Amino acid sequence: AGGIFIRDCQTCTFRNGSSGNRHDAYSQTIGAYDAQGLPPSRDILVDNWLFHDMDRTQNPSGHVECLFIQNSDRVTIRNSTFIRCAIMDIFISPGTPPAPTNIALRGNTFNTPVERGGGAVVVNPDPATSTSGFCAQGNKWIDQFLLENDGGIPVTNYRWAPDNTGVPPALLSPTPGFTVQAC
Repeated sequence: AGGIFIRDCQTCTFRNGSSGNRHDAYSQTIGAYDAQGLPPSRDILVDNWLFHDMDRTQNPSGHVECLFIQNSDRVTIRNSTFIRCAIMDIFISPGTPPAPTNIALRGNTFNTPVERGGGAVVVNPDPATSTSGFCAQGNKWIDQFLLENDGGIPVTNYRWAPDNTGVPPALLSPTPGFTVQAC
């Protein structure tokens, strides 16, 4: 139980642990939902973590993912596994501006969410925001990465390394800011 829930964290590391077994639509969160007057969380590392069994059986109307990343800069999730997450494994969205930037996913395993909501990892930059600096490298994708860039939202420096395996990424709209290249 418990888990990662930080609002304004600078240079924080979570290593060699696990969190989950929640059924109340609670999402572990990095960053402040509406900025709340706080600066973005920066330089966050989650390494060798098991995210598991996060669902909404006790709150059926809730929106839950194993990890929600918002209003953050320089977040790295590496060598971690996501299993039995309700809607998605990771949801990356600003809540309110600014959008999360410089997110790195390296060496993780992303499984199909129990109640699939678009894919294992979904990036949803809200209108009037832009998103930049994303790297997916060496991950195993049982379900897809989805970039919901359907509103003309600027997307820059999104890189999908060729060493990712499994399901390929999906984009709602073609964008020159998303490339397949090492990162």
